[in-house]
Amino acid sequence: MTRKVHLKSGNISDLKKIFTFYQNDFIEEERKSLNHLKNLMDNSHYKLILGFDEDKLIGYSFVCENKHDKKVWLDYIAIIEGNRGKNYGSIFLKKLMDNFKNNFDGMFFEIEKPDSSNPDYVFQLKRLKFYSQFELEKLELNYKIPTEDGGFPIDLYYKPFSKNEKSITYKEIMEAVLFVFNTIHFDISSREKIFHQIFKGLIMD
Repeated sequence: MTRKVHLKSGNISDLKKIFTFYQNDFIEEERKSLNHLKNLMDNSHYKLILGFDEDKLIGYSFVCENKHDKKVWLDYIAIIEGNRGKNYGSIFLKKLMDNFKNNFDGMFFEIEKPDSSNPDYVFQLKRLKFYSQFELEKLELNYKIPTEDGGFPIDLYYKPFSKNEKSITYKEIMEAVLFVFNTIHFDISSREKIFHQIFKGLIMD
């Protein structure tokens, strides 16, 4: 069966409707409060984007747009329970990237590191396999999501929207991460310290 997914920009009312899904879809270390997400959506850089099959909501995503550097940061993406295993995830993510490729150069992804000691190890591997179909470039740095207790280690990936785009430089990565830290994680007092830990000793080509 062919799945036809279309996108719609979400508002605060939509955020309230999907928030329970969001709480179940992401681990505590990665989640933000409802008020924090509201504050982010008041910023023109941060968007909630919903995926529909006709009138049925099948998934949602949160993205951060860096219009100056022409990069998009995928903060969250999820298919709502009951719609999983039906190829919606691949279609939704491709639609999402197609939505940005005319005005942006590429998209960043934060993907959890597989850990065999983690009870969710099988799901971590499944998630990594899902993203592998999009030929993302794994960035060689010790990246962390800022948290008040020192940061949550996670892998950072990048997908150029054009095959002609040259490899992203560490300077471009650094500028993108700095923008996201100050836009999305503005409430984390240790974000500057974590930022310097990530890029310490790297040559900014």
